[in-house]
Amino acid sequence: MLAMRPALFAVIAPFLHDDDASIRLAALAAAILLVEAPELAHHRTEIGERAGIALDGLAATDVDVQDPRDSSYALAAAARRMG
Repeated sequence: MLAMRPALFAVIAPFLHDDDASIRLAALAAAILLVEAPELAHHRTEIGERAGIALDGLAATDVDVQDPRDSSYALAAAARRMG
């Protein structure tokens, strides 16, 4: 499974630019976890910046990131792993 991370990232990367915010958040949550792979290290800065912007946006709208049914929860959980 770990060897599949670059291929999985290539599949979800286009969704980082989707018009639907919930799709962008879900793709970002997945990307955060995938860029832990050494082969994807060159994407970490971009994904980290996107995560920071997304989390700031969620904080500004007072979204409940404690509801695991919401993509914002997945984003917050994944971002905590980034440190």
